[in-house]
Amino acid sequence: MLTGNRLKEIREAKKLTLLELSDLLQISDRTLGSYEREERKPSAELIEALLTHLQLSPEWLFTGKGKMFVETKPSVIKIPFRSEIEAAAGNGCYVYNENITEFIEVPEKIIKEINANSEQSDFILARGDSMEPTIYNKDKILIDRSKIELKDSRIYVVRLEDRILVKRIQKIKGAEIVLISDNKDFYSPIPVNLINDDVTICGQVLWMMRELI
Repeated sequence: MLTGNRLKEIREAKKLTLLELSDLLQISDRTLGSYEREERKPSAELIEALLTHLQLSPEWLFTGKGKMFVETKPSVIKIPFRSEIEAAAGNGCYVYNENITEFIEVPEKIIKEINANSEQSDFILARGDSMEPTIYNKDKILIDRSKIELKDSRIYVVRLEDRILVKRIQKIKGAEIVLISDNKDFYSPIPVNLINDDVTICGQVLWMMRELI
């Protein structure tokens, strides 16, 4: 049976005041206090609220045995990996096809932190060394295809004629931009006119994965 001491343990484990926990459980702090002091028996509504809002183990809640909280796996979002598309972090690569070869699971927390539109995102492979030390050869880069409005100094995947490039964007004036490599000692800037040149902004690079081998 749920005891007042166990209820207090829950509150202290979550580092909540009596008022904060009562707000979470949607009961008054006075009522919650009476449960902790064992002045009244815990109601079915209280037990249901504890299990629902705090992910408590029913076994621990009723017996005090085992782990206090149920272990839950972090929520993940599956992002398509188009391994046959290669964005050149160098002198450019051709697009072969756009078939999805697998899905990469990314924690939902990360997707929210980078503000990615998961429905419009893909992983592709970076090739070359022109974006080192930011992006290395064979890094898997996450592209948000919904983010095509250019922001200065951000990294984008750009189709320039028959090449797919990953470059940092520098806005100049009007339709004039420059595609910049982070490895400036070996790669020169590429001036581009968004109107006159055969160029398409494919999306913004928001995140990447690197295999440590």
